[in-house]
Amino acid sequence: MTGAPLAVVWEATRAALHCNVDLATAHLVYNPTWKSQNHLWSARRNHPAFCAGSSPLPERCDSRAWQAALGSQNFESGHNAVMLSAEIHMVKKRPHRNATPIRLELRPLHLEQSCRLYRRFGSDRFIELLFPSASSPSSSNATLRREGGSEVVTPWLTERRHALVGREWAAFWTGNAIKKTSSHDAVTWGPEPESIFRDRVWLFAEKGTALRASRLLLPRSIPSPVRASCSRESMLDWLLNFERNTSKTLLKLFSRVKLGEFGHWSSECRPAYTDHNPYQGLSKTTPV
Repeated sequence: MTGAPLAVVWEATRAALHCNVDLATAHLVYNPTWKSQNHLWSARRNHPAFCAGSSPLPERCDSRAWQAALGSQNFESGHNAVMLSAEIHMVKKRPHRNATPIRLELRPLHLEQSCRLYRRFGSDRFIELLFPSASSPSSSNATLRREGGSEVVTPWLTERRHALVGREWAAFWTGNAIKKTSSHDAVTWGPEPESIFRDRVWLFAEKGTALRASRLLLPRSIPSPVRASCSRESMLDWLLNFERNTSKTLLKLFSRVKLGEFGHWSSECRPAYTDHNPYQGLSKTTPV
């Protein structure tokens, strides 16, 4: 997929994951006509690797989000931003003992209200990742608890970088669990629908496709989006200005985030990782 825009890579990867197609062996070669969703999905539908699968192609993304992603370097459309989001599911029955107990699902590109971080770095550098909460009583999370729960997920998220769609991602922010109710008919007999709780973590793209190699950020006075390699620590430092706020309490910094730095993001959030010594209360392995 060399040379393909991120939107094309994201949607092609989403289709491959949905159809259980291994991109390492599918030999997909980017075609500029794939900037049209019709051509992209037609190419997937006619590709031998996708034809051999039993799963149909997933739904297409919102056409407005698609056009905004391809027409703007910063993944923006007016006051809205094109969002990347994904979800981790626990596999109840693995084909063999050594198979991974998790399955990744990429969600379609969609539009949401923009915020300061998105305008500065581009919303394509952020992924909202949802996964089953280890503390949820839901039977669907039994696999997560059996596999070690937060003892496995927390180090995996906070101590490693994650390769996806040609970029390297690092977790930097977590949110409280959100509740999702299993879908049933409006009127039904029997037990009530099961509630499923999912935790959230946000990832930041430090380097990779369409991000030039650089160790420097643009000055704060320049509003242009940063399209260069940048660590999560540097990104958070730009947002919270650690050097000038060493005397501020954690509550003060969190209030600053809550009051609008992250736009539509929930106020019930907390950092997933930080290296800055003045804030000893922030752990490198904050529970996710």
